[in-house]
Amino acid sequence: MRRSTPILIVLLGASLLGNGLLFSRLSRAPEPEKTAPYRAPGAADPASRTDQIALLKESLEAEKKKNEELRTRIERLETDKKVLVQEPTPAAGRSEKLAAFRDKLRKLMKVMRDPAAKAGAVDPDSMVELTETMMEFFKLAAIRTREPKTYADYLQAFYEVGLEGDATTVLTPAQSSALSKLFEDFGIALSKVPSSPSGERLLKEIELEGGVMSRVRDLLTGPQRDLLSKDNMNALAAGNMLSMSYISKQGAVDQISQMWTQLYQLDASQQPQAKIAAQAYMDAMNRANAEGKKSPGFEQSGSPESYEYRLRSVREQLAALNMLSGSMTPAQLERLRTQTLREFMIFDGRATTVEAAPAPEK
Repeated sequence: MRRSTPILIVLLGASLLGNGLLFSRLSRAPEPEKTAPYRAPGAADPASRTDQIALLKESLEAEKKKNEELRTRIERLETDKKVLVQEPTPAAGRSEKLAAFRDKLRKLMKVMRDPAAKAGAVDPDSMVELTETMMEFFKLAAIRTREPKTYADYLQAFYEVGLEGDATTVLTPAQSSALSKLFEDFGIALSKVPSSPSGERLLKEIELEGGVMSRVRDLLTGPQRDLLSKDNMNALAAGNMLSMSYISKQGAVDQISQMWTQLYQLDASQQPQAKIAAQAYMDAMNRANAEGKKSPGFEQSGSPESYEYRLRSVREQLAALNMLSGSMTPAQLERLRTQTLREFMIFDGRATTVEAAPAPEK
């Protein structure tokens, strides 16, 4: 049996107002204040001249007041301008986050290529770093339909860092440019998929992802593909970790029925039907395995076979949920239609444990 890897262990254990404000302030010119008309002094009586002097004083005071207001306005605009210049732009913030992501990836790669880690001896500090990096991939899955450009940048960073090394594996400028375009188009396509029904959305997401990853595989060389497949690293770039549930084959029916109960808020009277539907799902997947369409291992993540399996798994789950829907209330049916469908990844728990040492010969 194969030894478990740190990635598998973690997998299983596992977002310009200022410019607008400045522009709006600058575009609003101060309205001129009305002042009393000036009349040249003539041979008027003393009372009239006294009135004219009073009007002139009032006009002078009004001008002084207006000048003071203009000076205050200018000082405020100058202060706003300094603040806007000092504030980092959104692009700069994204660059810093992307640089931090690259650093975390390099630490992850170092742990994954450590012989001691491959043997299962991962120290607590390294495990914390692994978990923190895994959280970045959860965040990546959360933004891929909302911020396709950021999503594309992060995925490209994964491939660039993952393939760092000698000249046989590092990405060429042409490959980097092609990958950036592929991932950006992928994110945009995902953002256009209707959010409901959730099952149909998940199927479309897997189809889109499978097509993109197939083109990525064609773009990479043999040594590059081999390096990414080592230690299950390619599992990080394939799939949506926010919608995936890794379920042990042992006790899968109970795990799945409990998950459906929580997702759709089933009551106690619906538990038997949920288990029947979960058993129907597992029976269908077992039949597919018997026909030679076995569940691909983690080392095959991102392969055409893995996407074929994922599509079959979602379709069989939808068929099982259709059986369960007959006992659902209208509110539960609405949750079924709108809530994100969990994607089940069934694994044999016994095959991921460390093989026992052979008994000594007698």
